[in-house]
Amino acid sequence: MFLSMNVYCTDDFSRHKNTFQTPATAKVVGTMKEIPNSNPPCIFLMYFCNIQINKKNGYYQIFHVVIVVGTRHALSLQRKQNTFIMTQVLGLTFNSFQENMYLVYDDTGECVIFDPGCNSTEEQNTLVEVIESKELKPVRLINTHCHLDHVFGNHFVAKTYGLELEIHEGEVPVLEAVPRVCKMYGIPMMHQSPEAGRFIEVGETIEFGASKLEVLFTPGHSPASLSFYCAEAGFVIAGDVLFMQSIGRTDLPGGDMATLLRSIREQIFPLGDDVKVFPGHGPMTTVGYEKLNNPFLTS
Repeated sequence: MFLSMNVYCTDDFSRHKNTFQTPATAKVVGTMKEIPNSNPPCIFLMYFCNIQINKKNGYYQIFHVVIVVGTRHALSLQRKQNTFIMTQVLGLTFNSFQENMYLVYDDTGECVIFDPGCNSTEEQNTLVEVIESKELKPVRLINTHCHLDHVFGNHFVAKTYGLELEIHEGEVPVLEAVPRVCKMYGIPMMHQSPEAGRFIEVGETIEFGASKLEVLFTPGHSPASLSFYCAEAGFVIAGDVLFMQSIGRTDLPGGDMATLLRSIREQIFPLGDDVKVFPGHGPMTTVGYEKLNNPFLTS
């Protein structure tokens, strides 16, 4: 049995190297314990983190989530009733703002669609193709916040999959302003977003399949932005709150720098240094990396 591993583990986020196959045991950049023969064979992709795999009661537990740079694809395994439930994050980048939308799903096939930014027929088709290729069943449509680049695809997703839009109530004015903002930017919008069918409460749990996401209130970039934390998998869908070595802009209506910095320090940083941050723009990062390297947060 062979373990096939592509390693994207760098300290400058640019070097991609060490693609190889090795039987049973792998030694790569980072820290890894011996991996016994697996059935079926496992494929792991590692980026900016270590992997530790321990055997316990005949099952394997992964303590550090696996990351892929190019597709922002995170894998984690949860032990649940003697079976593995894999929670995954798959990112797609759409529209002229290069906005990251995310599919969060697990082995049940159910998925949550976050911030669909698809604003062309080609982008819509890409989203459908990915969902079909993964054999996923979208069960929830959620906006972290309602700036135009994050809601372009709301109508398409809601209509295609029969979903109601879920947002924080404080984002309603932002959502209602989108048609006017599109005209200001000179950007055509294929379809106006539907109104929210449900308002998300701070502190509630978003459930789908066998997975759970904790709702965090992280305003500052927008008046009522939400982040979604998966404790089991160690990641957070952060919208435009925190980026790699940057933060969300605060000069738009409802934005406030002091509020945003407080949201990051009080809601995101306490999650832990190893927690992966999936932002609304740019590459994945980690809480620990931003504590050390983000110029807005290191002073």
